[in-house]
Amino acid sequence: MTNHPNRGRSQDKVDLVRYFSGFANRPDRFEVYQGRVITDQRYDVESYWLPPGYTVTESNGGTQEIYDDKGNHCEIIEHSSGRPQLISTMTHMPVLKRA
Repeated sequence: MTNHPNRGRSQDKVDLVRYFSGFANRPDRFEVYQGRVITDQRYDVESYWLPPGYTVTESNGGTQEIYDDKGNHCEIIEHSSGRPQLISTMTHMPVLKRA
């Protein structure tokens, strides 16, 4: 068994924009980074590993969104650890790891 950093994950990565709320009682917001210019001063772009079966696909609205292995759209929320967490069903809510 190796200690490869991507062991157990898919080979897919996603770049997420994190918009810092600036307030203790309001969580940060995440969205898939699409290479556009961001005018908000409180943001950071980081790469994360997607779990196996999860994909980034263009939605009907034309934006890039994350979908689980069953084709359900995933909301991206801030986990208590500060990392992004994908929410699509209550049975599997993965917390993403930095790539």
